[in-house]
Amino acid sequence: MSKKKLTLDDAVTIIYGMLNEKFPSDNEENLQVRAHISTVLANTLQGYVLCEFPESQSWMHLDDAIFCAGSEGKTGSSAYFVPIKHVV
Repeated sequence: MSKKKLTLDDAVTIIYGMLNEKFPSDNEENLQVRAHISTVLANTLQGYVLCEFPESQSWMHLDDAIFCAGSEGKTGSSAYFVPIKHVV
């Protein structure tokens, strides 16, 4: 039996489930912790990671990948910022 590969969205759903179990929203003491964890998860979903050549070839075709033009001296040729959700 092969295991299904989890996506980043799957992982975030699991983390939110754990958050709800550990810090129920009906307890006011948990509201600040829940807000912090939710902010971190939201930022993770919107974050980008630098992918250099040759790994960047896998994601350079994506509409939301950002080419690092002018940074070849630091990143090498064909480096892209790619949304984390595509890489994880």
